Amino acid sequence: MRISKLNLPVYALLLTPLWWLLGFGFFIFHFAALYMALVKPACLRPRDAFQYTILILISVLILSLLLNSLSGDTDISRMLAATNNASILGIGYIVYGFFLEMFRQDERYLDVVARNVGKVSLVSIVLGTSLLYFVLSGRIAELSFPTLIGAVTPPTDNLIGLYQRVHIISTDWFDQNPTPRLTILSTNATSSAALIAICGFISLGWFHRGSRFIRLAFVFLLMCTVAATLTRGAFFGLLAGLGIFMSMALSNKSKTLLLPAIPLLLVAAVMFLPAAIERANSARESSSSTRFASYTASIDVTMQGNPLFGLGIKPRSDDNFIPIGSHSTVLSTLVRGGLIGSSLAVIAFIVMPLAWFVKIGRRLLSSRQAGSRLHWFSVIAIAGVPSFIAFCLLQDIDAYAPLSTFLFCFLAMLSYCAKRSSELAGNAPRSIDGSPA
Repeated sequence: MRISKLNLPVYALLLTPLWWLLGFGFFIFHFAALYMALVKPACLRPRDAFQYTILILISVLILSLLLNSLSGDTDISRMLAATNNASILGIGYIVYGFFLEMFRQDERYLDVVARNVGKVSLVSIVLGTSLLYFVLSGRIAELSFPTLIGAVTPPTDNLIGLYQRVHIISTDWFDQNPTPRLTILSTNATSSAALIAICGFISLGWFHRGSRFIRLAFVFLLMCTVAATLTRGAFFGLLAGLGIFMSMALSNKSKTLLLPAIPLLLVAAVMFLPAAIERANSARESSSSTRFASYTASIDVTMQGNPLFGLGIKPRSDDNFIPIGSHSTVLSTLVRGGLIGSSLAVIAFIVMPLAWFVKIGRRLLSSRQAGSRLHWFSVIAIAGVPSFIAFCLLQDIDAYAPLSTFLFCFLAMLSYCAKRSSELAGNAPRSIDGSPA
């Protein structure tokens, strides 16, 4: 596929490391979404249930925000933050529609996306593995420097402030004793882990015809990089997804050779996994306590305020360092959009991805097109579902525009593979005009 104006949105993803260094992540993907809408107006028209659900969700959140603003006692900074959240969902809607249209137009666009996102993954792995020793040893507790935005603007204690510094190694602020965590390509360790993981799964499409050894090396280094962020949900979601990938992607011969190792892996899991989970939880115990306190407060404040439409914003409390409703897409939409908004979020970000997962998985088990592009991308699409759902349960999908763009790009890939999964039963994948892909 030749380079054209339709390829430029992919290069916006490719340049994510540069936007991170400059601090442009706060606004650059808004412009990228606007460009997508201009060059591909069809992406604005809802075509499936997912797009309709996102549009209704955005409408509910905006309506709730407007109703709340009429009270006159709302913190303006909280209203701006809620507006930014709604705009990021709007970006996601456009990104999903654009990439879905491009995949439908020509299936080879999957390769274009995977190849360019793969380069972002390589940057994260090079940075992550280079700093792995310093993170694990605790030799460096903090490593950061100002972005271009930070160099020309006064320090601010709000969302923009997150983009004023590049944090490469950050300190876990939940603990009294500083705990170094890897923080690359994003504003904090948790969103960094999610971005690295989801980029990793998309990048596996780059290895469609590649060496199995290179693939395994990439997977191992990806695991090390995500582990260095000390983000438990992202790491266990990654492990679950890689288990799916390995079981689906390996040849029958390789699977046969691995059969004797399964009992050993099960014994090792029984012996070491509970202790590893307990150690991870104890290391981040204060983080868990803060998170659950925020979850409880989210439910209480919504039920006492406006259970149906929510509060429109995520209020701050003296008892919580973070705004009430943070660290969960489900609870964030509950606080801002009530039971209606939360239900729509569950449908869009939990139910629909799981339905696509089941549809693709059922076809994969009966497919004989193991070497086809569609089969390969279907495997990596369902492999990324555990990481995606873990993130949505434990973080806000509409908090950071760069991460949200990658997540909705992934959803477009997952949705496309689900819609075309019937071809895995026996027909060769074709482009939308009927020509061979």
